[in-house]
Amino acid sequence: AALTVIGRRRYWFGNGEEQRLDLHGTDLRGAHLSATHLEGADLHEAHLEGAVLFQAHLEGADLREAHLEGADLGRAHLEGAVLMAAHLEGANLRVAHLERADLGEAHLERAALRGPTGLTREQLAAAIIDGTTLLPAYLAEAPGEPDAV
Repeated sequence: AALTVIGRRRYWFGNGEEQRLDLHGTDLRGAHLSATHLEGADLHEAHLEGAVLFQAHLEGADLREAHLEGADLGRAHLEGAVLMAAHLEGANLRVAHLERADLGEAHLERAALRGPTGLTREQLAAAIIDGTTLLPAYLAEAPGEPDAV
């Protein structure tokens, strides 16, 4: 019932809401939150294993140490999100918007990063990416770098 209320909200942080949604440490495994507005939400240490966050709006969200193993974040808006030490093993990040996201020590093993992501080489260098599908992931152009790998 709580997820239905969250999914139906007409206002969110930065759009009529003055406080961030506090869901840190919650168990949202397998939750269906496609296209949900969670801008600026506090989801650090939340359990979102297998959650469907397709096209979700997570701009500026705090996802530090969140468990997103196997989550569907395809086309999700993660611009400026903090994903430090987040567990994204096996997650779908195809065409996710990761511009300015902090991926320091994030676990991206076996994650799928395809299509334009807005990622820079610097962001990826800070993450753990063993076995991650990167091609044809396009990296944002940085001075002196080509725009694709």
